[in-house]
Amino acid sequence: MIIENIHRLLYYWLEGRLERIADMIDDDVVMYLAQSGFRVEGKSEFVRVLHKYLRDRTIRRYDESDFAVETEGAISIAHYRYQMDYILANETRLESGIDLFVFRNIGGVWKLVRRSMLPSRQVIRIYHQRVSNSQLSKESL
Repeated sequence: MIIENIHRLLYYWLEGRLERIADMIDDDVVMYLAQSGFRVEGKSEFVRVLHKYLRDRTIRRYDESDFAVETEGAISIAHYRYQMDYILANETRLESGIDLFVFRNIGGVWKLVRRSMLPSRQVIRIYHQRVSNSQLSKESL
């Protein structure tokens, strides 16, 4: 059930249909992005940040692998490896790391209470430059 919840969260996030995830998120959810030290608290702020993320970027590819889940009682901790290729401010960026989720079973429903993205390395920026033949001079050859 937990992996299915994560897949639904990711699907609706990538599709930009964030209104569909509200019932899956606890009102007091916390998201922490380790790379920037950015912390978000509360469901409305969580959803707002996800909207802004999608508005500012074009996600070209998102892959996840190596899912693991541990559940004890009403708490479930899940993580997986992610790799993302996106464009931000005309730069292609590649990012990878571990996405960590904590769910709590509240009245029979698993709700997201914590998310932390832990990058495996710094974001790699790939700057695209086109050099046309007209820009080349004999001195540069």
